[in-house]
Amino acid sequence: MRKFLAILLACIGAIGHPANAADPLQHYNVDPSGVTVSGFSSGGGMASQLHVALSAKIRSAAVFAGVPYYCAGDGSAEGVSKCLQQEVVAGELVEATMGFAAEGLIDDPENLADDRVFLFCGTADDLISNSFVSTETITVDQTITVDQTITVDQTITVDQTITVDQTITVDQTITGDQTITVDQTITVDQTITGYSPDLSMIVQEYYSAFVDSSSMKGEFSIPAGHGLPTEDYGNDCGDYQLPYLNDCDYSGAFESVDWIYGGGLARPQGTVESLWNYGDVELLGTFASFDQTEFVDSDAGHSMDAEGFVYVPGACLEGDVACRLHVVLHGCGSGREMVGDLYARESGFNEVGELNDVIVLYPQVAFSLVNPINPLGCWDVYGYTGPDYAWKEGVQIQAIERMIDRIVSGS
Repeated sequence: MRKFLAILLACIGAIGHPANAADPLQHYNVDPSGVTVSGFSSGGGMASQLHVALSAKIRSAAVFAGVPYYCAGDGSAEGVSKCLQQEVVAGELVEATMGFAAEGLIDDPENLADDRVFLFCGTADDLISNSFVSTETITVDQTITVDQTITVDQTITVDQTITVDQTITVDQTITGDQTITVDQTITVDQTITGYSPDLSMIVQEYYSAFVDSSSMKGEFSIPAGHGLPTEDYGNDCGDYQLPYLNDCDYSGAFESVDWIYGGGLARPQGTVESLWNYGDVELLGTFASFDQTEFVDSDAGHSMDAEGFVYVPGACLEGDVACRLHVVLHGCGSGREMVGDLYARESGFNEVGELNDVIVLYPQVAFSLVNPINPLGCWDVYGYTGPDYAWKEGVQIQAIERMIDRIVSGS
C-alpha cells in the first residue's frame, strides 16, 4: 500500500509541471532486418504485442515475466480478470491472432516463422509463476470378477509425482459354476509439489504455434523475483521492488539479445565498477533523452511519457556502420517518472549494444490518473487505451513503430 501511495503521489506531483522538451529522435544507419524488441513485466507483454502486430518489421523478441499476446482479450473486466488469474488458453489466443491477421489488423503471423524468441521467468516470481503445494488422497476402488486363473498387473500413475505399482495375482482351480471375486482398494496419501501452468508457459505455448521450437529458448530455473535479472547490479535476486533490476549473476540483457540475434555476440565482462560503466565496457556512444510527443497524435488517451531514452554505440554515430536496433520496454513503475533513467542506464543493454553495434531504444510510458487510467505506469497490455491496444493501430504500438521508423528510415 505504501508503494502504491508513493506512486500516486509521484504521479500527482508531475501533473501541471511539464518538462522542457527534449531533442528530436535522430535517424541512423540501421539494417531494417535487424530490428528486435524485449520487455519486462507489462513491457514484456508489450514486446510480444509489438512482435506479433508488427511482425513484418520486428524480427525477434524477448519476454521477461510478461503476459502472452492479447492476454486481456477485448479489455473488458472479464478479459482482464482471466489474464490476471492465468486462465487464458493459448489456443484461443492463437485463434484470435489468425482472425486479426485475416482482417488486416496485424501483420501476417507467417512472418514469425523465421524469428527467434527468448523467454524468462524466475522461480521466485509470484506474479507470473504459480508454485503450489497440495495434499491429496487418491483412492482407486476396483472389483475384479473372474472365472479363470488370471494375473492382473496394473500401474496407476497420478500426475508426475506419484506412481503406484500394484500386482494382484489369483491362482485358483475352478469347478463348475464357481467364481472368484477380488476386491482391492488402493489408497495413497501424497503431498504434491510443483508448478501450475503459468503465464510464461502460456507465452511459450502461444509462440509455439508460429515459431519453431529450435528457435525458442526459455530460462525458468533462476530463483529471481519479479525483476529483470542482471549480472551484478540491483536488488537481491529474489526481490520484488524498485527499480525491478535484480542481481542474479545472470545478464538477462546479454542472454536475450545474444539469442534473438542468433548467437555469437561479444559478452560484457567484469562487474560494475562505477555508475554508468559496466565492467570493462567503455561506453563510447551517446545516451540521451528524446522527445516522444511527436510520435502521438494527441495530448491525451495514450499514457506515453513526454520523453524516452536512446543509447547509440560509438560505432553507430557516424553512419559508416550498418547497425541493428533493439527496443527495450520497462515494466510497471520503472519508467522515467519513477526511477529516472536508472532502468535504461543499469539494465545492461547499453553495454551489449556498445560491443555489438546495436542501438538501444527505450520508449517510456507515464502514469495517468484519467484518460486513460494507468496509475502504475504500465504498458497497455490490458486494453486501457481502447480495444485496439494489441493491433497495429493501437496508440502505443503506433507510437513505438513511428520511433522505429525514425531511427531506421528517417521518417
